Amino acid sequence: MNNTFVVDIIGEGGFPFSKNASTYKIKMLAKAIYEAGILVRFYSPVTLDCEHKLYGKYDEIAYRKFSVFKPNDNKIVKLFKYLIGSFMMFVYLYKERDKKSKEVLLISYMTSIEFVFYYIYAKCLKYKIVISIMEYHPCIVKSISKKSNALFFDHIATQLCDGIIPITVNLFNRIRVKSYKKEYKYIIIPALSDYENHFYESKIQLPFEHYFTICLSAGYEENVQFCINSLLKMQNDYVGLVIVIYGKQEKVNSVKRKYSNSRVYFISNLEEDELQTLYYYAKALLLPMRANNIQDKYRFPQKIAEYLMSGSPLLTNNGGIIKDYFNDNENAFVVDKYNPSAFAQKMDFIINNPTLAKKIGSQGYLSGKNYFHYQNYSNQLYDFFTIL
Repeated sequence: MNNTFVVDIIGEGGFPFSKNASTYKIKMLAKAIYEAGILVRFYSPVTLDCEHKLYGKYDEIAYRKFSVFKPNDNKIVKLFKYLIGSFMMFVYLYKERDKKSKEVLLISYMTSIEFVFYYIYAKCLKYKIVISIMEYHPCIVKSISKKSNALFFDHIATQLCDGIIPITVNLFNRIRVKSYKKEYKYIIIPALSDYENHFYESKIQLPFEHYFTICLSAGYEENVQFCINSLLKMQNDYVGLVIVIYGKQEKVNSVKRKYSNSRVYFISNLEEDELQTLYYYAKALLLPMRANNIQDKYRFPQKIAEYLMSGSPLLTNNGGIIKDYFNDNENAFVVDKYNPSAFAQKMDFIINNPTLAKKIGSQGYLSGKNYFHYQNYSNQLYDFFTIL
């Protein structure tokens, strides 16, 4: 283990058990940093997870949480627990710091007040501070206060820190302020996954043999509607759609009720091997991308990296970063228009051409291993931390 650097990741309390995209990206990023020979640790002031221990190890990466939110906690109690957890975390960081090493705080999206505290703490103890940013946040919030916070974080906090890790080049070009700094210290890290993770076949009971799959948060309701509309426009009417859905239970239940259909099957809480089995036997893995949507223009869906691992073909739209990595009928199936009828035609084409679909899936896997395998970025991350 190299003693030159120590990277302390501060993030949401779901690490490493949560199945959401941000936790998965942080897990892969942490593994890439660790395999560069850098000591990496994860900390969170609070967690919603009452089932697991507050501390432990994930692939040699130590993690620790300092307070627990319970389901019946009101806002005042949560605030109190957060403040206590933050205080305990800062004290712990102070005790664990290594003055002989270059220490880095790696943070993600947070409120402006939180950032100010982290920034002051980092400066006082001579930490370098790095921001990992995976979305253009002003476009995904609605209230004035949240939009103000998003603008602050994306356009000011990113200028004040010592380095940034944007998920796409488009996002980097959007958040940087050319007049503020002559030079930005940054590294582009796309969606990541572990392409050496062995496939384990599990038994999953489904109501149909032939199916497409999409995995998403319940917040992406528009994508649910789009995929169902596409399915119902197909000529091959014996094919089903499996929707792997996660998020807050109330929202998940609401989406299930709203889009109930005999050809649609919702499933949740799958283990990793079960999810990979589901992907492996799917005719294609769906990822609608909206060409004219600001969010899709700047983000890099984590599911791309996870989908391609299975060897099943990716079906998506030619929006955002898709055109930078994929070509239609080469390493993915790419539809030019964000249109259910056009998507349905391509879904029928996949069903009617299974040999080609298998070939495209195999080429997609090779592209994924080349572009999105976490180990490919270990040396780049080491070089990045060196120049901070």
